[in-house]
Formats: sequence, structure tokens, C-alpha cells
Amino acid sequence: MLQLYLSLYLSLHYFTGVIWSRWSLVIIPKNWFLFCCNCFLGASGATQLFRIWMYQQEVKKQQEAEAVELKIKQLAEAHPLLDYLELATLTN
Repeated sequence: MLQLYLSLYLSLHYFTGVIWSRWSLVIIPKNWFLFCCNCFLGASGATQLFRIWMYQQEVKKQQEAEAVELKIKQLAEAHPLLDYLELATLTN
């Protein structure tokens, strides 16, 4: 399974881009090319953080849906006379 390290992306990409973007404007002479590169690095880090968050939300929804399906199957085995719609209303 793919492991997404939130702290890795947060520290290496996002914060590095933000810190070095600021530093490139503090030094004399100002290095605009370094500023642009680090802004892009920070933006790509923020994008990755958003994608990790969306992935984690999707996994959570899938796990909840699987838990509901398992509960419906268990109720169906315990009560064979109930149909699927009645079982679905019992689980909610």
C-alpha cells in the first residue's frame, strides 16, 4: 500500500519553498529566479498536501461504507426474512 508521509511533504516541499522564497527577497541583490523556483516548490508542496488530505478522506469514506455493508450482511444472515431495503434502513 502506498504510504503518504504528511510531515515529509510539509517539511521538505511546502516549508522549504516558503522559507527560501522569503530568503531570496531578503538578500541583496534580490534573486527573482530563486524566488520563482521556490514559489513553485511551495505551490507543488501545497498541492501534494491537498491531494494527501483528499486521499485520506476518500479512504475514510470507503472504510465507513465497507463497515455498513458488513453490518447489512450480518443482519441479513441473522434475519433471512428481511429484504435488503429494510436492512439498509435498520443500519442508519
